[in-house]
Amino acid sequence: ETVVSRLELQIHLREALAGGDFYLEYQPVVDLGSSQVTSVEALVRWDHEGRTVPPEEFIGAAEESGLIVPLGEWILREACQKVAVWRISDWDIGLSVNLSAKQVLSSRFVSTVAGVLAETGLPAEVLTLEVDEELLLDDGAEAVASLSELRALGVQLAIDDYGMGYASLAHLRELSVDAIKIDPSFIDDLGRDDTVTLLTHTIIQLGRDLGVQVVAEGIERPEQLEQLRAMGCDHGQGFLVARPMSADGVEALVGGEVGVAL
Repeated sequence: ETVVSRLELQIHLREALAGGDFYLEYQPVVDLGSSQVTSVEALVRWDHEGRTVPPEEFIGAAEESGLIVPLGEWILREACQKVAVWRISDWDIGLSVNLSAKQVLSSRFVSTVAGVLAETGLPAEVLTLEVDEELLLDDGAEAVASLSELRALGVQLAIDDYGMGYASLAHLRELSVDAIKIDPSFIDDLGRDDTVTLLTHTIIQLGRDLGVQVVAEGIERPEQLEQLRAMGCDHGQGFLVARPMSADGVEALVGGEVGVAL
């Protein structure tokens, strides 16, 4: 029953991609010092028979079936087109897009990214591509080679969910990453667990010493925000800052002054 259910889900995903049933939401990333929205992270959603299906319910099946490659390409193109339009309106905004292991290791991925940038007119340096730490552990050499090619295009690289113990410091140096995103589990225990609080401060200091941007994910409580500010964290995102929203919602949030009250 489990196998059949998984196969049915994969069939539905293919139909959804062909039928245009996926859509994007964007979660703002904010400069914690100035409270200004500096970029957005593109997040995929699935409208299935009137129900919004969250990524955790279908990304695994998309990975297994290989559908994540064309789906990831659609996400990248859709998000780049939207942010390119915003930038034409004199809004200085960046874009972050998550990558799966299969995308990074796909032989045509680098050319796909180059093609999307050329097609949408989005400057390469505006785009940040995020990879999970574990990719560098499981497929280290191959992943580093592919990510280095992406880096050569001029795009920014970020390590997502940093702090879970997978990525070595050598990878930060070898890839010359531009940002590290602290895993939400660290932020959740901030101020509640002395060890986690110390480790969070250490990661932030590491980022500052390396000259890379540090983004705290999962900020949900005011005391978390205050501690991160005191630690010198650059940027943050989470429900306290702003929930994922439609493109129209982002435009309404930005309005005339681009700031959020924090």
